[in-house]
Amino acid sequence: MSVAGIGRPPTRREALARPVEGKTVTGDQPEPPPRAIPVEPPVYVETFATHLTATWKAGGPSAFIAAVRALEQVPGSAPTVVDDGEVAGRKRMPLSAVVPETNSTTYLRVEPDAPWTLSWEERTQPIISISGAPPAVRCRRLHVATTDCPAWDDDAFDALCQVASEARR
Repeated sequence: MSVAGIGRPPTRREALARPVEGKTVTGDQPEPPPRAIPVEPPVYVETFATHLTATWKAGGPSAFIAAVRALEQVPGSAPTVVDDGEVAGRKRMPLSAVVPETNSTTYLRVEPDAPWTLSWEERTQPIISISGAPPAVRCRRLHVATTDCPAWDDDAFDALCQVASEARR
């Protein structure tokens, strides 16, 4: 301790090792931890100031593309970003032109004319996400169509609706 009870400033390593309690990187309100919706596989919902993101483990890209094509709000002309190992970089194409059966596809993002986007990504396990301001019913429908989950009970759907309404405040 130095003169007048003022200690030395922390070293960079000490400062970075100490978590900043309750603050985001920008210093705004703290971000709540992801909430798990009790379905199988669980849906993890993260809320942010402007949107939410719901994610879950799923199968390959074929089920994802089939489920997205079945959504009436997503036309075949919806822009889709595809990252395929056989092509350098990501490319844009209409949803109707996507061929998900290739083993080298690592990322798909569908951008319908709606306040939400849909993504499939090959990580350790394939992950599906819906981001933006999606209706809860859309999330539930996509989850059931892309997993072995036969249906959601009322409590699970109510929990998702609650989280979604909190994100829109």
